[in-house]
Order: sequence, then structure tokens, then C-alpha cells
Amino acid sequence: MGDSSNYREVSFNPSSQAINCSCKKFENEGIPCSHIIVVLRNNFIDCLPENLILERWTTTAKSRSVYDKDGVELQAQRTSGQSSGRKNIEIVRGFAECLNDAPVEVCNVAKDMLVELQKIKASHTTSGSNNPPQCTSMSIPSIVNVHPPNISKPKGSGN
Repeated sequence: MGDSSNYREVSFNPSSQAINCSCKKFENEGIPCSHIIVVLRNNFIDCLPENLILERWTTTAKSRSVYDKDGVELQAQRTSGQSSGRKNIEIVRGFAECLNDAPVEVCNVAKDMLVELQKIKASHTTSGSNNPPQCTSMSIPSIVNVHPPNISKPKGSGN
């Protein structure tokens, strides 16, 4: 439709499922353009070929390692918002790494620590300290003043 500047050329090889468009949206943004989708539909292909799904859009993208420009693996920086479950898993992994090929004395200390932790947990669960805090009462004002909004000038009104 329209002038020739709006036309897009899509090349498609059905055997290899290689496809590209002159608008270069997939190359620039990693998202297949509508032109590619139309060509796939016209060829009765109902799902996107694997070569049109970049890894960054998959669920496995977060699990892979990230490397800097020198090829050194970067370690993830944990934020303070990290869930306590994840923190606990990291602690347990650290313990497991320390206990690999450890002397019997180290394993015995770890067992004693585990027994003590279980005692502490049991005392907290029986005392009810895991219960969520109760809401505090607040006084609700009897009168609420609502003021009308400030009048704004429409864009380009010249007023």
C-alpha cells in the first residue's frame, strides 16, 4: 500500500526456514516483524521457527553464565531484596562445598551445628515467633477534604 518506501522485501527459504526482512526489525530488536509473520502464515507455518527465537527471550536465559570482555565469568551480585529461601540455599551449598572431602572432625562439627539449629528452629515455632505481626489500629479521620485539581492548559492552546 502507498508509495514504494513502505514496501518490504521478505526472503524465505522453506527448507532451512531461514527468513529475513528488509525492515531489519529482527536484526535490530530481536523480535520478528509483522512482515515475517505474514509470510510464515501464508506458508501455513503456525509456530515460529527456532532461528527466530533468541535465547534472551527464553526461560533459560537467566540460568546461563555471563562473561566479561576478557572471558572471565562474572558472579551475580545479590541484592538485599533476595528472598530468604535463596539465601538459605546459598548457605547450604556453601556448607556442602566445605564438607566435600573434609576430615571427620569437620563433619562432626557440622552435625553438631545442625542439631543446634534444629533446636533453635523448634523453640521459635513453638513460641509462635513465625506468626506474622498483628496490624496496629489506626484512627480514621471523620472528615476528609478533597480539593478540585488545578486547571491545566491544553497543549498548543496559546493561553
